[in-house]
Amino acid sequence: MGDAPKSAYEIAMEKLRMQDQQRGESGPAALTDDQKREISDVRARFQAKQAEAEILHKANRRKAGEDAEALAKLEEEYAIDRRRIEEQREREIARVRGAGGKGPAGGPPAGRTGKGKRKGAACILVAILAAFPGGIGPAGAIAGSTGMAEAGTGGAAGPERGAGPPVLVLRAARLFDGGQGDLRRDVAVVVEGERIRSVGPAASAVAPPGATILDLGDATLLPGLIDVHTHVLLQGDPTRRSYDDQVLKESIPHRTIRGVAAARAALEHGFTTLRDLGSEGAGFADVALRDGILEGHVPGPRLFVATLALDITGAYPLLGYAVESPVPNGVQVVDGPDAGRRAVREQVQRGADWIKVYCDRSYFIGPDGRLDSIPTFDADELRAIVNEAHRQNRKVAAHAMAPKGLQRALDAGVDSIEHGIGLDAAAVRRMKAQGVAYCPTLMVTRYVAPARAKEGAPVWERIPALHESSFKAALAGGVTIVFGTDAGGFPWSLNEAEEFGWMVRFGMTPAAALRSATAVAAQLLGQEQEVGRVAPGLRADLVAVPGDPLQRIEAMQNVGFVMQRGRVVKNALAPVARDSAPPASIAARR
Repeated sequence: MGDAPKSAYEIAMEKLRMQDQQRGESGPAALTDDQKREISDVRARFQAKQAEAEILHKANRRKAGEDAEALAKLEEEYAIDRRRIEEQREREIARVRGAGGKGPAGGPPAGRTGKGKRKGAACILVAILAAFPGGIGPAGAIAGSTGMAEAGTGGAAGPERGAGPPVLVLRAARLFDGGQGDLRRDVAVVVEGERIRSVGPAASAVAPPGATILDLGDATLLPGLIDVHTHVLLQGDPTRRSYDDQVLKESIPHRTIRGVAAARAALEHGFTTLRDLGSEGAGFADVALRDGILEGHVPGPRLFVATLALDITGAYPLLGYAVESPVPNGVQVVDGPDAGRRAVREQVQRGADWIKVYCDRSYFIGPDGRLDSIPTFDADELRAIVNEAHRQNRKVAAHAMAPKGLQRALDAGVDSIEHGIGLDAAAVRRMKAQGVAYCPTLMVTRYVAPARAKEGAPVWERIPALHESSFKAALAGGVTIVFGTDAGGFPWSLNEAEEFGWMVRFGMTPAAALRSATAVAAQLLGQEQEVGRVAPGLRADLVAVPGDPLQRIEAMQNVGFVMQRGRVVKNALAPVARDSAPPASIAARR
């Protein structure tokens, strides 16, 4: 018998090994371990970019139908995109090989902190499925939404097909670009297709012929906002009863429809990207919603989803029902290291971008007056879950509120701590040293605490004050703080931008709070080369608010302009002005 034919996977891996040998990367003396790890991350990131480009190309082909001219144009653009991605990948690999495994500024390798700990590894499914293709409605607008722009970039008012990517010029009184600098005054941002072409002073900016110009007036332009802790399939769960009613009485299709409305609300509030940390009994509906947004069927932020959070037997609702009556569970129950590894593999197979674990439960005030809890997973179980997730290029978010759960989460090497209501000095030091991000979710605590205390859990009367102290300790200790609200724990009718106000009230500067929801959040998601800043080459995810949010952070609750991937999805700030004149100064046309 002859050898069995090789699978496509085997052929692809052989090609990669041959490329390694040609570059000299397989020899142990050629590269350091840090260089090899970073090159692996670079390849994963650019493989994800190519896969995303392929998915979007297929979607655009479907939209083009039988139009031969349009199909030929799409094929040409797709070939250009692929060459550009390949060239960028080779430049990045060459940089790593020449920099001795150091990042661009000579610091740790990009995407890593500490002793080789994986901090920014791009995972293929994240980038494939967390993008939003153009084409919601004829003008890239959300159908039926108030204040929507009739002309976006690629809508009916844009250039004719075949004339190149549409160009839109945004003029604003101020720009917060997501970086460390001050506000920039009187700026113009030129958007070409889905990307930012240039950012500069309006006085010297030139509008390309045929560009659409939007003067946002006395507004501040910012990167699209990122909320890294949400539950789009929940609609508020201040009490056990409210949670049980959703899981028991609402079908998963019904909850998914409500999730579509939640995603749309988040987008209109200016959140162009969400990390959704658990479907809460709705199975893999979060994956379906993520993909539906990507494919253009429904409007919403790009989603990074965690599918089913992991917990142990008897630790997570639904609880307290008759033993002979099987009921759903809000998580995937796993007991033992092998079960944990298998659960991670199952979730990755089903489309999980992140893995979420619950590290403690049953909160109470201990004899020392501090928050205490019962830990869930033992050390071996949690370490197996985290190791398997990292092996598969997935990061791990840990629900951990009290010191015991925090210690176990940090021992296992998780990537982010969620809530952290009882952070102690030891946890703060370790989070800083290990580069673990802190997602505090201040807003939800104040929403659920009164109802939970009234329901029979008096510890919740103390939790808001403890949470404030923990946030201040993390801030003073230099821990990386990322913006997250736990939206879904409170109704989506509330504006999650209220979280900014709590962060500033507890000592964060407005600029740092805004960075936590832009550049810092993008870095946690491994998307810092795509979103989180207003800079040439990045995706055109942009929002604008009236006035100056650095002077009045509450302005963030009044987002009047939203652009996602270069398409205007909300515009209550500026009329659309079609520019067909020759190139000239944008400032001269105010």
